[in-house]
Amino acid sequence: MSRRKRPQTAAEIEAAIRRLEEEKQCAIVAEDRRRGELLRGYLGGKHGDAIRASLGRVVARGDAHLFGLEAGGGSETVAAD
Repeated sequence: MSRRKRPQTAAEIEAAIRRLEEEKQCAIVAEDRRRGELLRGYLGGKHGDAIRASLGRVVARGDAHLFGLEAGGGSETVAAD
């Protein structure tokens, strides 16, 4: 038979919540890094120019530098600022 667990205190619950929130934030940062690395690989690859042309239509001007798009963009760039 297993022993009954004692009820957790409010402080223990709050500490567990903080720990879980920190773990979630670390997972989000790691996933963002992974996605960024993949995208940099794609942009540096064989079809990088075609990908940039497609992104130029949907990326906000403020984010264009993240993808190596020319500032100011042409008529294809949509201002999503």
